[in-house]
Amino acid sequence: MSITKTAFLIIIVLGLLVPFAHAENIKNVGITLDIKIDSLVSETNKYLFSTPLTGNTINYTVDGTVSNIRVFDDSQQLDYALNNNTIQIFLRGSTNTITISYDAADVIFRSDSVSHFFTEYMFDQDVNLSVQLKLPAGYGIYQNSYKPANAIIGSDGERIIISWDEYGNDVLFSVKYTNLGGGNNIILFIVAIIMLAAIIYLYLHSRKKMREEFISGFREDEKKTIEYLEQRKIALQSDLQKEFKFSRAKATRIVMKLEEKGLVRKQRYGRTNRLYWIKK
Repeated sequence: MSITKTAFLIIIVLGLLVPFAHAENIKNVGITLDIKIDSLVSETNKYLFSTPLTGNTINYTVDGTVSNIRVFDDSQQLDYALNNNTIQIFLRGSTNTITISYDAADVIFRSDSVSHFFTEYMFDQDVNLSVQLKLPAGYGIYQNSYKPANAIIGSDGERIIISWDEYGNDVLFSVKYTNLGGGNNIILFIVAIIMLAAIIYLYLHSRKKMREEFISGFREDEKKTIEYLEQRKIALQSDLQKEFKFSRAKATRIVMKLEEKGLVRKQRYGRTNRLYWIKK
């Protein structure tokens, strides 16, 4: 069995000591990759062999810093010894399966807000390879960046789960992911803008409707006077007469009506009245 070594990879090598077994003995491999929020990766690898393993020990090689190691066969936990990057597993009789779990550090590559996890599995023969990868809670796939492309994307209600079923002797798995918090903030910001725009629209529409209802109760000459006083706030009644060529009697009648409605306050000013528009 051969394998290449690449930075930021979790690379698995199962080196079986001759004459107890050979690489060709591997039939199925099931892998669970659990990426934690602190970028620690908890990994479980279950190997199924076509014929039982026999002998005293087998060697399992890992790349990188690992901790919390646990090893099992078909029915029990096995003892092991860690020497550099090699886990020496002490068998207790024959077994068709070996399951190895551990935590791996320094295996996530980061660029700005995007994290990248990738791992390559290489064997001397084709094997059935099932991989399940869990992203940290609150994280999502970045721009659909994952390989192989035939992944099944799911969720346990809290975390994104990416699954693959592959058959071959050389498979690269890659996922780019990012914190969804920034995306959520953008979405919330957009929603807030839409809601604010809706509130402003409803407010302006309501004011327009109220004004239309308010102004509909006046005649045309009275509407002209209202608009004139709304713009100027203060005006002389004589100027009103000149602007619209009202007679003094007509201007007096209009001012009296607006005064009765509580829209205008008048104050004697020489031979005319000073008119004050009362805000509504």
